[in-house]
This record gives sequence, C-alpha cells and structure tokens, in this order.
Amino acid sequence: VSFAHNKRTASTSSRFTPVPDGARGTFYCDDSGVSKPFFQGFEARGWRYVPRHRAHVVYTYGFRYDLWRTLEPYQRHNHMPGFLQWNKKDSFNRRMMKYQESSGKQIWSIPKTYPLNSLKRRESFRKVLFEQGGMSRPWVLKVPNLNQGKGITMLGPNTDALKNVLDTVENDKDNKYIIQEYVCNAMTIEGYKFEFRIHWLVASVDPLVVLWHPGYLRIIMNQKNDEIMKNWNSTEAHLGNLHAGGKAASWGKFAENLEATKKRSKSLKKQIDSLADSAMHHV
Repeated sequence: VSFAHNKRTASTSSRFTPVPDGARGTFYCDDSGVSKPFFQGFEARGWRYVPRHRAHVVYTYGFRYDLWRTLEPYQRHNHMPGFLQWNKKDSFNRRMMKYQESSGKQIWSIPKTYPLNSLKRRESFRKVLFEQGGMSRPWVLKVPNLNQGKGITMLGPNTDALKNVLDTVENDKDNKYIIQEYVCNAMTIEGYKFEFRIHWLVASVDPLVVLWHPGYLRIIMNQKNDEIMKNWNSTEAHLGNLHAGGKAASWGKFAENLEATKKRSKSLKKQIDSLADSAMHHV
C-alpha cells in the first residue's frame, strides 16, 4: 500500500508525532450498531468522547478514504487503505504468492489455489482436474469476498459436483470464484481438527509496528476428522468456525501432538520448524 500522497506519510527516520495534551485519552465512534461495544469499552476505561477531528482514536465500522486523508499524524484509525486485501480470498492469495516469490520464503499454510473467473485460469484448472488426477482429490470452492463460512462448497473426489464445477462457475454471472486443494493430512489432537485464533494489530506502517497476541487454541469437537473426511455432502461438517469448539486439555497436549507430528518425517519437521521460527511469518 502506498501512502505517498497522504499527509500522514513519515520518512523512515521519523518517529511518532506526539499526541497533543488535549487529545490524549479521547476517542470518536461512528453511530453504527457494530461500533456500540467499542464506544462502551472506551468509556469504561475512562476515555472521553469528542468530535472526530479532535479525537486521538477514531473508530468507524466501514472505511472511508476521504475521512482517512483528513486525519492528523497523531490520530489513530482502525482502518487503512488496502486492508480489505486480507478479507478477499483471491486478493489475499495473489499477494501472498507475490510475497513468496519476492522473498524466497515458502508459505506452507496456503494450499494450491486457482482463480476461476478468467477463461485462461479455468482452462488451467480444467487440465488439472481431467488430465492430472484432480478428480481423485477433494477441493474447496469459494466465493472470495464472503466470510464466516458463507460461499463455501466442499467438492468430494469423483463427485458430479466436482466434475461439473467449471460449468457451475461459468453459469454464475454474479460471483467470482476460486478453488483450492483440500488439506487432507491435517494435524489433529486426539483425532479432532483444531484451529488457532491469533490476534494482531498494525499500530504503525512507518515505522512498522505490529502488536500481536497468541490468542487461543480451539478443538473442533463435533466429529473426529476421519469421519469428517467421509462426509462430502455437508460443507458445515468441514468448517470449524460454524461449530462450538471444545477446549484443549492443555497446551502441553498440543505440544505432545506437535512433536509426534514432527517425528513423522524430516520434511514435515522442517516445515513446522520454519513456521515456528517467527511468530510474524504471515504479517
């Protein structure tokens, strides 16, 4: 993201602009219903609500570029231009692949992805599907600008839905699509799938300051993974964010499973260790 034409731009040798005494501890929230908990949270901590142009922290539900351009250097906003690139799965994949190419770092966590809304890309995937054994593997079809489990379809091996997926995409004039390989050899804890929820915040882009918290581990307790892999008629069965997660017995139990997984092969150990080298690997 370029900030060259914004008055918030700072040189790489600069430091933060001091917050004026009258603005410290002040905030602004818009009137969106989603913003109400943030309003209450700021007030509960003794912060004072003021007009937007005087606030130290400016919170809005949606992003407005015209608003962002008017902010003073000391003001902190909860959005920045380009932030939606993280939320759109096609843009996210495209940019992470560019980062992989430019940095030389292998990004193991992103499965092979094919955008399907251009004829060239569809023909590329058609070749994978019908000439390179793709029909024998499971895939995940996604509408890239949706989240919370919406717009996702699981496509089991050798199913009619997988065989006809390109026709489905071509007949839908309203949506974009990507398709990704299903990760079949997922690590499990006592046979259950699990996920991490990690929280991070870009506090500044110049100088770059990223705050992060390790978050928590959630085990998907509704069904063991071996049973899930037999069920391709229900997309919900495969999506952890649609189910109530159980609690890990302990982080020690997770560590045990991690070490056991690493012992399976030297290659797998190398992949896991490379990701553990830096908690900021994907930031």
